Amino acid sequence: MAPDIAICLTILATALVLFAWDRLPAEVIAIGVMLAVVMTGLLPPEKAFQGFSSDTVMMILGLLIMSAGLLQTGVVDIAGSYVFGIAGRYEAVFLPVIMTAVATVSAFMSNTAATAFFEGVLLPRSLLIGRSLRTLEFKERYGLTVLALQRAGRVPHNISSARLRLGDVLLLQGKPESVKELERGNLFNIFGGVDPKRFYRARAPLAALIFTAAILAVTFGFASLPIAALAGAFAMFVARCLSPEEAYRHIEWKVLILIGALLSLGETMDATGTGKYLAQQLIALFGADNPSILLSVFFVLTVALTQPMSNQAAALVVLPIALQTGLELSVNPRTFAMMVAVAASCSYLTPLEPSCLMVYGPGKYRFLDFFKVGTPLTILIFVISMLLVPRLWPL
Repeated sequence: MAPDIAICLTILATALVLFAWDRLPAEVIAIGVMLAVVMTGLLPPEKAFQGFSSDTVMMILGLLIMSAGLLQTGVVDIAGSYVFGIAGRYEAVFLPVIMTAVATVSAFMSNTAATAFFEGVLLPRSLLIGRSLRTLEFKERYGLTVLALQRAGRVPHNISSARLRLGDVLLLQGKPESVKELERGNLFNIFGGVDPKRFYRARAPLAALIFTAAILAVTFGFASLPIAALAGAFAMFVARCLSPEEAYRHIEWKVLILIGALLSLGETMDATGTGKYLAQQLIALFGADNPSILLSVFFVLTVALTQPMSNQAAALVVLPIALQTGLELSVNPRTFAMMVAVAASCSYLTPLEPSCLMVYGPGKYRFLDFFKVGTPLTILIFVISMLLVPRLWPL
């Protein structure tokens, strides 16, 4: 093993341990990783810092600004009310409705773009669902006292321990500034006592049109997603759907720092040949006699690489080796290519994929939350892929 590869694997392993430990902020760990690859000489500074000017960061910045425009003009509030109206008051109905909506939209646009839109619609209220006022430390956090809680015409016996549900109505007491701050966070629909001037509702159709036009431009190939997202953000400012100050307040800067810094790790794995080294070791370990076993090996390898690397980077690292393996075995290389493509999209085990990072901080998730949910999901996709891919693209 070359020294550069050993150092890269050490940095990767250390980063994963620190993320799982969950005692340091994720963005601090990411900056530490970026500094480590520079100080160990694996990447020059200009290469390591390129992540902050990458297409990915610019794309997410544009999407976040457009999402802030949708929020500021009331589009998110209107869409959220519509979605919550369809979902009703029951979590069992809410989740399937949301999953269907997100999956449908994501089929026609980037998963990052879909996340940017639905995060604004769902996340603020979703943070409260299933949690009690006591566990939320509601009074301490928001400076407001809950005097009463009404649920479908009934009042729970113990307000402080009752878990909040969709459609709950709270009677609040506190300073107008505190209520305005609560409304500004889009956590509740305020029915009275607060001036609703925070929305530029007259510009809501224009904001929705700008967002839709940006997505359609990408869908039909008129522009790349970073360009379309930044153009849409620029249009939001020009159309006065929001001001720069409002955009600064709504943007989750931690996400941009986290992604920009972590992109240096994927660049390091590519520059040092760590990804190719891992692929070659797996082939040597499992042999080339059984194509089905190698299919599963390439799936596992791609899933492992797509956690710290981007989906495209992981696929580009593994795909040439997978194709060459198929040719050497005299089997259909398209089968290996499709297995790599499916595996490269399985970025569920860690929150390092851009869409996951966008909800990681705002959703107050922990690193291990993704592993707990992502493991069974990845196993399910693996089983389905092993059954369907060889049938649709026979070896």
